[in-house]
Amino acid sequence: METPDTATNILEETGQNNTNNSHVSKHCINFYETACGEWEKNNPFPDEDSSSTTFRKMEMNVDNYFWKIIANDSYHKEDWRLQTARAFYKSCVNSRNSNTARDGRHHLIDMYFGGWELIPSLSTNINNTNKQKQNNMSNGFTNLFLPLLRQTGRSPLFSINIAEDIFAVIISPGQFAFHPDLPKTTMNESEEDYYRLAFETGVLQSNKTQLTEAFQTMIRLGKRSIPKTPNVRELTTRNELHSTCPEIDWSHVLEKVLQQTGYVRYQKLPIIIERQSELRQRCSEYRALLKEKDGESILRTIAIMDFLREQQKNTLNVHTIGMDYNLNSSSQPHFDEQCITRLKDGFPWTLERHYIRSHVNETHKTEVINMFNEIKVTIINSIPKIKWLNDEGRKLMKQKVSNMDVFALYSNQNASEVKEIFSTVSQYPIREDNYYKNEFYIRRAKYVDTLKTRLNKYNPSPIGTPEFRVAAHYRNDENRIYLYSGILQPPFYYENGSLASKYGALGWIISHEIMHAIGIEGVLLDKNNNRRTSFDALLSSKLIQSKAICLSYQYSFYDFTSLKAFQVSTQEEILADNNGLKASYYTYRRLLNKFSNNVSQDHHQSLTSDRLFFLSFAQSLCGHHGQTMLLLTSVAQPHVLEKFRVTGVLVNNNRFARAYGCPVGSPMNPEVECDVW
Repeated sequence: METPDTATNILEETGQNNTNNSHVSKHCINFYETACGEWEKNNPFPDEDSSSTTFRKMEMNVDNYFWKIIANDSYHKEDWRLQTARAFYKSCVNSRNSNTARDGRHHLIDMYFGGWELIPSLSTNINNTNKQKQNNMSNGFTNLFLPLLRQTGRSPLFSINIAEDIFAVIISPGQFAFHPDLPKTTMNESEEDYYRLAFETGVLQSNKTQLTEAFQTMIRLGKRSIPKTPNVRELTTRNELHSTCPEIDWSHVLEKVLQQTGYVRYQKLPIIIERQSELRQRCSEYRALLKEKDGESILRTIAIMDFLREQQKNTLNVHTIGMDYNLNSSSQPHFDEQCITRLKDGFPWTLERHYIRSHVNETHKTEVINMFNEIKVTIINSIPKIKWLNDEGRKLMKQKVSNMDVFALYSNQNASEVKEIFSTVSQYPIREDNYYKNEFYIRRAKYVDTLKTRLNKYNPSPIGTPEFRVAAHYRNDENRIYLYSGILQPPFYYENGSLASKYGALGWIISHEIMHAIGIEGVLLDKNNNRRTSFDALLSSKLIQSKAICLSYQYSFYDFTSLKAFQVSTQEEILADNNGLKASYYTYRRLLNKFSNNVSQDHHQSLTSDRLFFLSFAQSLCGHHGQTMLLLTSVAQPHVLEKFRVTGVLVNNNRFARAYGCPVGSPMNPEVECDVW
């Protein structure tokens, strides 16, 4: 990263170069190369399917911190929740193999389905309780689908959840984990996955016929179950549910699912059914299936395979042979990126608690809030100067920015611990020797946490977003920007950084997100997220978009950008980039003047400070990609590539051209610029 000293050296070099009109400084030809060329050399991407960016590097820094505290057994060894997370990570690294995968699945099938006739070892060794569970269909479909319902709230027949918008149990038609309505090519892949999963679990090749019958039946049932009716909700009772589908013991199912939440008044909750006629039809089809030859066996296979597929969704594949470490080693676990990802998903609040307490504090939080407020002042003061907007448009913008709030880094120092207490995962036996059973418990805990949160209105919520994320975004429904604690690290933030470096990087991120509130789509929503349909609102939106056209033409000449330069989502990002940097720059200059007691800076010193501002911005956006990722990014992401985010903003900023002495007509200071703000 550039410091004020090296910035001074570049200023001197630039001044010398520009005394000769035949020579243009390299900074005025390709500033991205100046800012990020060395970074790209030091941070290569591994292969053509991957990327290397400053954001990804920051995420890796967070992941490495988590690995270090997990791998170090002596670190907070008295913290039993951290020990549970540590046991999970070790299981992921050391016990992820085909044997434990098969054994874990066998245990779950035995426990919840009483065995499976397609796996002889399970059929011959089941105890009397499980034998009764396997053969007893007098309870209809209840026992068959209850394992899935308790785990995820979903089964092929029906689903159970708690409505977010109303305080009620929602019963709706279910769906298969293997989706039967996929295109033919994708369905063929799904069928291959189906057989692979069955054989890896221990089903013999000699039983493939039974598997095929079950798969074909699943396709037949699934295609009939594709919704053809509106998602109508109706208040219902347990008796009416029994009339709709008598094969389900509804009181028993609701008790087993909702008891997991600890909510004692679950029996008094109102019940709402969605698409009742569709659910009645499904029950009729399943009832008819039981009367067919081998129908009961086919239905059991469908239910078990659906259960196995559900467990497989968030579970990592087994380790491949030939890796250079001992999978059964009890020594310090190595760094495994996939296992770290699963660790963050399973134990976010424990990791969040340790990260927040070790990386950020109230001083950081206050600094971010102050930066946010100062940038708001700059934007609010600049809005009356936007002459191409009418009075109503300027008024809306001013109101919305004035009322905007910020989530700065974390909610409070104790929130993570409260979320840990609310979370269910710590109630389950997480062990080092069976990764696959651990994932089963994590999946169940997530469903139970969702139910608990909706029933108890937990705040803070154990199903929210972890605050250690390296991310920032704006939420229209709250008129609030979120800046998570993971972003408070280089190159966006240096503990003792200058005003120029902080506003060039972190300030730009804050400004960028604020600008989304008053962009093409943002001006169509008021400060309370109500849709504005007046002529003035539509006119403001169209005027902003018309200003973006100049930028779209300019950006369309950049590689991998022509396909999306005129799309509204990309225009929104381009506008936020350009306008955000200007707002952050004017804030930094205003504060620089304020802190110097309005004493003008030396011209040389002023340009050096400005140069550091623009360099800090550019170095926050370093990144390059393999060819596959380039093609994917050009279509899937609204942002343009990092190189062109930097270049596109700076070629339209005359303050940058002045700081680096770029003559008009040079690549970084073209004769025609787009001025939106």
